[in-house]
Amino acid sequence: MQRYCIIFLLLSGATTFPGLRKFIADKSQTRVLSLLHIAAHGLAATGCTGWVKGGECDSLNQVNSELCVECINQNRDMIVGVKVRLSASAANDGVNEKEAFRLVFIRNFILWYV
Repeated sequence: MQRYCIIFLLLSGATTFPGLRKFIADKSQTRVLSLLHIAAHGLAATGCTGWVKGGECDSLNQVNSELCVECINQNRDMIVGVKVRLSASAANDGVNEKEAFRLVFIRNFILWYV
């Protein structure tokens, strides 16, 4: 009997997604779908761990839409969308929110669907 439960994972960016695929999705008996985080490293090494203050979009150097699109194109069987966390704690006290949003919804989706 094949299992059809779907798990959504939201933590990986383009540089950490291969690990999600190798260590979680490929070993899972259920289908795993994911939103790709706009920050290349996803939530790895962000303030979410409690060890480091700051968020994944504190530096827009981590937001690489071309790398994001490349990862999407290589993993269309798993990636169903792009995620960006817009909050002061994740985007340099709110300074980078607008630009992070623009990078996701303007650059990525235009490149993704062309």
